[in-house]
Amino acid sequence: MSEPSRKSVGVRIDDLKSGVKSGIQIASRIGFTAAEIAADTQEVDPRELGESGRRHLARLVRSGNMTFASLSHNARFADLTNITQLDRAVDSTREAIRLAADMGVPTLSKGLGPLWSINERDRESVIAALQDVSHYAERFGTTLAIHSRFGGSDSLVELVNKLATPGLQIAIDPGELVSAGIDPLAAMNATGEQLALAYVRDAQVGTPEHAGMEVALGQGALDVAAYLAHLSLHKNLPAPILRRSDASNAPSDIATDKQYLLDAMLF
Repeated sequence: MSEPSRKSVGVRIDDLKSGVKSGIQIASRIGFTAAEIAADTQEVDPRELGESGRRHLARLVRSGNMTFASLSHNARFADLTNITQLDRAVDSTREAIRLAADMGVPTLSKGLGPLWSINERDRESVIAALQDVSHYAERFGTTLAIHSRFGGSDSLVELVNKLATPGLQIAIDPGELVSAGIDPLAAMNATGEQLALAYVRDAQVGTPEHAGMEVALGQGALDVAAYLAHLSLHKNLPAPILRRSDASNAPSDIATDKQYLLDAMLF
């Protein structure tokens, strides 16, 4: 029996560490209803995946009784805050946007590096590049959802407001924020209607000497119940995407996290 729609939960297929095709099958067996796939791997490379491959990938997700919630795009060469390879990052991001559009995937999720710590001239170049790719996303009816563990809870909101492009919104990854010492609830409150995608991930808080560490859901600093209560106020969000990138036994650990999440969900 499938989970009721009010408890729909997605997963990043790559976190299952079984390859894309097998990962989709595993996610379906576990009972996930939505999938996010990384568009920066050898299996899913926008430069190599042709028209038939794109159709086949979309069919695989649908055959697993899942929706295609988003693509993620976080390759090192696609980092928009690395000024030395900015042109390459823009081209790569455009290719990923086009891939999402071709497969009918509504959102491309992209991490943003330490934009607020680079010099002003370089920062303006990065912002111009971000505006370029967000306009490109808008052209194809795709949302570019950016997330970051740098800069504090209001920084992304200020950036999105400054660019004022419908194709640019915000994704929130609480594990990423907790590990950087940022309150994910405050960050979510700041996003308002600009929140396009939400992850669910727990972590321990980092220190200046040691980075925070991802942990099983409910074993870190994230107040899962409060986080989900805040998510429930965003009525138009797609299913939250469960993340567990460092699990020792990925399918089993992710299935356990999913059950914890379902038990805690109010919607």
